[in-house]
Amino acid sequence: MGFFDVDGKLAQVISRIFDLIKLNLLCLIFSLPVITAGAGLTAAWYNLLKMARNEESYIGKSYWKAFKTNFRQATIIWSFLIAGFTVIRLDLVFLKDAGGGGMPIRIALLFIFWILCLISLYIFPILARFDNTIRNTMRNACYMTFRYLPYTFLMMSFFLAGPILCIINWKLFGYYILYMMLIGITGPGYLSAILFRKIFDDLPME
Repeated sequence: MGFFDVDGKLAQVISRIFDLIKLNLLCLIFSLPVITAGAGLTAAWYNLLKMARNEESYIGKSYWKAFKTNFRQATIIWSFLIAGFTVIRLDLVFLKDAGGGGMPIRIALLFIFWILCLISLYIFPILARFDNTIRNTMRNACYMTFRYLPYTFLMMSFFLAGPILCIINWKLFGYYILYMMLIGITGPGYLSAILFRKIFDDLPME
């Protein structure tokens, strides 16, 4: 089987890219109401984890199934996350407007913010992969964030690469918007799913 054959490596790479684009568009559409973003992300992770294990499926059908199955838990968890980020944001704004001191508190809030971001990397993949309670899902996400800290930082770098490039050169912002529409979620997500495959195979879940 040659590189350029119908079933060759090039064809497989192109097919995977199209699948990621399709999945990215589904995730964006289903997340538009904002409140449904948790379920939309969970459904995307469900498909990404299957791709990482080379378990092919009909993306549209499996996405909708995962969206419906995990909607309740994903929406509750998403609501908690949004509330947490909102409280931190409001506290930072309040401290800024108040002026004066408060630097230690601001540093602590920023630290909590980034810890919450790191934990969020694990929550929806775990929800997509395992049947569990919300409490255990959150607990496992917290544990795995620090148990596999090198993987955690590597996965975060996948998602932050685009924004960092835009900060370095703002002229790339237009390309970044296009990138986000095409594979901005599923591209870094697929790379992370490969790491999640190793993590999930290594760790028994409660």
